[in-house]
Amino acid sequence: MKVLTIGLFLQNLAFGALILPFNFLAEQQFRLNPAQVGLVFLLGGGPAVLLLSPMGKLSDRVGRRNSVIGAMFIVAPMIIIAPFLTYLPVDPWIRLLLMVPGLLVAGAAYAFMLPAWHALALGRIPEQQRGRTLALLMSVEMAALAGGHALGTPIYKQWYAAPFLISGISFLILSCIYLLGYILPHDIHEEPHVVDLTLRAPEESNGQHDAAPPRGKPEPPPNPSARSAE
Repeated sequence: MKVLTIGLFLQNLAFGALILPFNFLAEQQFRLNPAQVGLVFLLGGGPAVLLLSPMGKLSDRVGRRNSVIGAMFIVAPMIIIAPFLTYLPVDPWIRLLLMVPGLLVAGAAYAFMLPAWHALALGRIPEQQRGRTLALLMSVEMAALAGGHALGTPIYKQWYAAPFLISGISFLILSCIYLLGYILPHDIHEEPHVVDLTLRAPEESNGQHDAAPPRGKPEPPPNPSARSAE
């Protein structure tokens, strides 16, 4: 679990380093107006929110580990290429249209990776410790996002493409490490839990349970003629 936490921290650190730089990239380098920037975030975040449930079901079918690795391999090159769209000598609206397919694919890939990763982590946590351990993992996630958020802007000021190159290459390296069998655990196939939905009568106030009657064949009623003969 400690090694898994390291992978979680690095993933979210790389992702957090893109939040502000992506906003700066859209406004300063792509020359998009505030409405266009809002549309960019909507096109990227919308699929990530709306597709969480179907992508989670799909990850259960194809394998959660494969889902995480595949999604990261898809997202990493798109992150690396993104800042170099500024070299296209086109109108901002044309550049925005060129970004739309990538934004939709990136949002769908994130929705594919997020539930699969948490399901993998959950399978490695004992049932009695899941609440505490999940809280710890979420704290690591938030700390990594905050750290990346703080590092992204200074790196962007040095060179606008640097945060995207660093994050994209980090995702590629992590994907290769995961593919080789390190850090990311393999899928665990668990039997579904049986949920008892039957209605039960309330217990008596004295807390004692009545003995259950035997389930054998019921005895026949006594014969009155036999008694008279005796």
